[in-house]
Formats: sequence, C-alpha cells, structure tokens
Amino acid sequence: MFGENALLDRMPATNFTSIETALSLGLLHAHNTKKAVRLVLLSDGQENVGNALAVVPMLLERNLPVDVVPLASPIEHEVWVEHFFIPERVSLNQDFVLRLNVRSTITTSGTVRIYLNDQLIFTEAVEFQAGNNPYSFHQRLSQGEFHRYTVEIEAEADTVSENNILSDFVYGEGEKRVLLISKSGEDSERLITEMDWRGFKVERSEPGVFVGFNYLQSFSAVILNNVPIHQISSKQSQEFHRYVRELGGGLICIGGDLSYGMGGYTNEYFESLLPVHSSIEQRILFPTLSLLLIIDKSGSMDERSTDDRQISKMDLAKEASKAVLDLLVSEERIGILSFDVVPEWTVPLQPAIDKDAIVQRLAELQPGGGTDIYSALVTGSEELQKEETALRHIILLSDGITDPADFEVLIKGLTKKGITVSTVTIGDAADKELMEDIAYWGGGEAYFTTDFGNIVQVFIAETNRILKKAIIEGSFHPRVTETTPLTTDVDWERILPFRGYIATTPRALADVHLVAPDNSPILASWRIGLGRTVSFLSDLGSKWTKDWLYTEDFGKFWSQVLNFVARDNLLNNVQARFSIEGTSITMVLDVLDEGEYVNFLDLEALVIDPDGQVFSVPLRQTNAGEYTASFSAETIGAYYISVLIASDDFATVYQTGIVMQYSPEYKIDSGKSVLMALANETGGRVLFSPEELFLESARIPIESEEKWDVCILVALVLFIIEIALRLLTWQSLTRPWTFFKTKLVTKSRNIDRVGEEIVAKKRYFD
Repeated sequence: MFGENALLDRMPATNFTSIETALSLGLLHAHNTKKAVRLVLLSDGQENVGNALAVVPMLLERNLPVDVVPLASPIEHEVWVEHFFIPERVSLNQDFVLRLNVRSTITTSGTVRIYLNDQLIFTEAVEFQAGNNPYSFHQRLSQGEFHRYTVEIEAEADTVSENNILSDFVYGEGEKRVLLISKSGEDSERLITEMDWRGFKVERSEPGVFVGFNYLQSFSAVILNNVPIHQISSKQSQEFHRYVRELGGGLICIGGDLSYGMGGYTNEYFESLLPVHSSIEQRILFPTLSLLLIIDKSGSMDERSTDDRQISKMDLAKEASKAVLDLLVSEERIGILSFDVVPEWTVPLQPAIDKDAIVQRLAELQPGGGTDIYSALVTGSEELQKEETALRHIILLSDGITDPADFEVLIKGLTKKGITVSTVTIGDAADKELMEDIAYWGGGEAYFTTDFGNIVQVFIAETNRILKKAIIEGSFHPRVTETTPLTTDVDWERILPFRGYIATTPRALADVHLVAPDNSPILASWRIGLGRTVSFLSDLGSKWTKDWLYTEDFGKFWSQVLNFVARDNLLNNVQARFSIEGTSITMVLDVLDEGEYVNFLDLEALVIDPDGQVFSVPLRQTNAGEYTASFSAETIGAYYISVLIASDDFATVYQTGIVMQYSPEYKIDSGKSVLMALANETGGRVLFSPEELFLESARIPIESEEKWDVCILVALVLFIIEIALRLLTWQSLTRPWTFFKTKLVTKSRNIDRVGEEIVAKKRYFD
C-alpha cells in the first residue's frame, strides 16, 4: 500500500500520493528475491509527490513491466477551488484582480465568499457548471503591509468540504500602518493627525481590547499610550512578544500615570520587551500610608484558572497581597480583612515590619461561605478611621455579588473622613456596575479583569498609584546623551519644557537617547529578536508634555521615532520564491543591493506555523545572491516568515508568508495519462478487471551467471579420488600405520631401559 510513502506492514500516510515511492519499493523487493515477481499498480494515477516516470529506466533495466489497474474515484458530486491567484505586490489605492477557478463534476448552485484578514468582504450566489468555472474580482487596498485573502465556496451538491478554501498573501506598498492602543483624547487625536500627513496610517484601539496576532502582523508598529498592565492580558503579552521578536514589528510604550511602575509593569513578562524596567532605587518619596486590603473569601474565590497552573482566585489574592507588602516600607501600615458573610481580621492594621509573620497569616486564608461586602466595609472602615496617617486607602477585591445595601451613603461618608476606596472586580459573572460605583464614590480607581493572572498586577498598579513613588514632577528640558536618528530633528534646548516623567532603570544593553536632570531615562531603545522597542517615559501630551502638543517639534519627534522602530520591508532588494513538495516547503531568497547580488550573508528565518509555534530555519547560500531553506509543513494554514538581513549597505527585516493549502488528494482529477505512460513504456498491460491479472503467465526476472569452470574442477577432483580408491587395497592403506606403530613401541621400550640404567648408577654412587 502507498500514499505519501509506501509500506508493506502498516498503513502509509494518506495526505499525498507518491507512485514513484511505491514503484521503487516494488523494484527493491524484486531485486531481493529470485521468485516470480509481477508489478501490478492499482491507483487513480493522481500523483502529487515525486515522478513515477523517473523509475522507468530502472524497471527496463530489470526487465520488469508494470501492469496498471486504473481506479475510478468513488466521489461523483464534487465542487472544489482549484486555483486562487493574487499579485504578490500591489500599490495602495490601485485596482488589482483576484482570480480563481472552481472545478465541478456536476452543475449545481452555490456561493462564493472572499475574506480579507479573516473579515468577510464579498459574497455572491453563483451557478457552478460542470467543468471549469473561472471568476475575477477587483480589489483595492487602502492600507499597507501584508494582507491575507481567503476564498471559500459552498455548493448544494458537494461531498468533500476540505477542498473548498484557498488562501494567499499580498503586500500593499505605500504608507506604513501603525496601531495606537490608547484612550480617546486630545493627545491621541493630535498624534493621528500629525502622523497621517507624514506617511503613517494610524488606527486607534481601546486599551483592554484583545488584538490577535493575525491583526497585529498587518502593522509596521504598535504604540501603547499610558496603558496599565491589567489591560494587557497574559495572552496579549505573548502576542506582542511574537510580533516583535519573530515578525520584526516595532513597539513604542509611552508613559503616564497608569504605565510602567504606576501601571504594574514591574517584573512582568510584557516589561521584558522594553529597554527599561520599572524597578527603581527606594526613595524617601512615600507619604505616610495606611493601606487596608478587604478580600472576598466566599466560595466563588475557589474558582480556578484554566491554564496549566490551575490556581484559584484565593491563591492569587494571597500572591497579590504579598506583592503589595513588598512595596511598602516599614513606616507604612497594612491590614488585611477577609470576609464571607462575616468579616474577619486576617492581619490587623500594623506597621509593615514583620513581613514574614504577615505572610504566614495570609497562608491560613481559605475560601468558603457567602458574601456580605457592606459588613466588611463597615468593619474595616471603623478601624481605618482610627489611623493617623496622611493617606488612608482601601482596596476591595470581590466579584461584587452581594445583598443590596446603601453603599453610596457609606462610601461618601468615608471620603469625607479622608478615606479613599478602589475596587478590583474579577469574573464574568461579577456585578461590575456596583464595584465601579463604589470606586467612583470612594474617589479611587475601578479595575475589572476576567484573567485571574492579572489580579497580582492590578494590586501592584493600584498600590503604586497611591504611593506615587514612580512619578517625578517638575519643569525640565531633556538632555541628549548622543545624536541618533531618534533625536536629530528636534532642538532639545529650545523646546517647551516637560513637566514630569516616570522613574525607571535602563537595561544594560539599552541605548538611552534622552535623560532627565537626575539621569533617569526619558527616551530609550533596543533591539529584541527581529524587532525594536522604544520607551518614552514622559506622556504623549495629556499633562506633562501638553505644552508642545501643537508645536512643530511634536510631529517631527514622533515621526522620527516611528521611522526608527517601524518594520521595513525592502522588497526592491529582497525577493522570495516558494515551492511545495508534499509537506516540505522550500524558500529561495534573492538578495540584491542596487542591482548587485549580496553574498556571504549569515541568514536565519523565523517561522510561525498555523498553531502559533515558532521555529528557526538556517538559510544556506546556493548561488550568487541566492539563499535557500526548507522546512516541514504538516499543518494546513498560513506560515509567517521573517528574516533579518543585514549587510554593510542596508539592514531590514524581510517578512513574507506562504499558505499550505488543502491536500492535493482532495482534487478530483483523472490520472489515467500517468498510468497509460507507465504501462506503455515498461511493456505492461492496462487492466480493467481483476480476472485479467491471470490471463497469461507472469514474466519472471531471471539473471544467469556462468559456473562451468567450477563444475569441471569439482568433477576432476572427484574422478581422481575414485581412481585411487579402485587401485589401493585395505592392507596397503593400513600398512603405513602398522609400521609407524611398531617404531613407536620399540622407541618407548628403549626409553624405559635407559631410564632404569640411570637409576641404578645413581644408587651406586650414593
């Protein structure tokens, strides 16, 4: 049996057909046996891997004809997309044509749909005729970068659905697309306007809205404007890492009162992308603080995450409390009040000195029971009112599901006494409205998350917000450390002054371009993987840099930052060609510089498969300016490929892609021509019934070898032996043995006599 491969003892892979492999195995079997061998090929002839006719010379050499039995397809009613053609590159706002051909074995009605980046953009009811059905669709791209088109058909009379979809990539040449993740505001609108006429198409997305990888890959750069960590889920962090590291995308993270240390970035996976980290030296900037954590310990807190950790909400609340404790200095006070239907002091309000003892008390906290938020707030606030610190703050963690009560009167009464309240709401079933109201009445912040893993980051962000330890405010002019492409177009000594920034620490390998008077970084960058990231530690223009929002320097600065960080595809210098053989994809990269081949490059491609797995493939130089790599593509779908190309004259991250289409086994074509050619060229027969196999004797491949000289030699030896046996008697044959035995006995007796004489002489002399 054979499919993609040929096996004798088990089922082969069925995604492809390789007649060449099957004939080669049959040829090997014939070579290893002297028995009668007949090659009979039962197939539909639809080979899609290898070349069956390549085995013909070896079959003729062994005098092995191939009888073929053409097998008809069991599928009668079938419609499939045979070809889908898209230009590799198109100009923006210019028409181009998508062409496809649909094959059908019957006449039937159906529908054609076209998707752009997984969004349906066209649908039409059609009548499929038996045979070929060509279609053309005019398209126009208004946005640059890579885009994926997908065509899908649906037919009333159809058997196989796997062959109804094909996809391909197109690159839009023109302005660069930039994704701005930011709340709507004067600063973000100003950035969009300024960048638009400087050649960047900026699209805004609300913080907290998940941005998938397929959407990200169509942008040259992403800007995060004052986004806290609780609005960047762990899944979103992974997508940003893939976008920067594997696709060479650019990432700009702009500061503000909700980002970096104020936004809970410290020691987070997302922060590892940035050229700075939010851990700073302890400063005597803290106001005296009494912080009360009121934590829901009802039965719902035993709900566990769906990831491999399987950690409960209660366990994460404990981790969050420990993280908050680590942020406090000994002069500050902390208390932890847990509640179900009855509030209980897990850690009474006390100085944050004996942190080990506090952690031990936290470990004893267990979920169970109902929920009474009102009683917990009353109990906690009664104790907090006794504190004499300058700041008194409550962080309430719950799903908000509780009995009705007059929360507004209670919370507004606390604010009059100088106590502020923030809320952290978790879970899809939470009473988000109540928790937001409590935070609003309490003059605090309302946080909401369905990702349990964000609880710790939210607690850290809120504590930092209260402490304000990372914010440095005051008028200053940033100082240029060295002239780089990020700082050249602005006269930094004459710009309107900045009025604040977020204190951070630069990483060892980062480039710091602008610094504050205390040498804290204001602008830093570094390369990570195939991409670049930039940190700007002041804000976009909502508060600290509001004065320069409408100056010419604002547009100059951000355009040069985007030009520096944005992914650049130099398609005029680099071209990719692909070929597919079975499940193997081969990429050939042609690299030129001003029309000249670029040689001796050390290249490696990063490939992201349809399952999101990343692997690297080295490219070897196979010709002048030509580099080749092959990799296995077992999964059907889109493969995104990025190659960092750097020479003395230019550097770019070249991005391309290829779609592994459905198995060619699902193409219902006739392969009789291949079968006929095999039979004709090897002297075989074309059979149409099993009985025809035995109408004549099978040819037996026999090889002769001359052995007469050996036979004559053996016969001569046997003839001489026979003559000798006839002439010699038994006595003559035994006479030599008798003579030898007589001599041996006589010699033995002589030896005994000599021995006796020696013994006698020895006795005489003794």
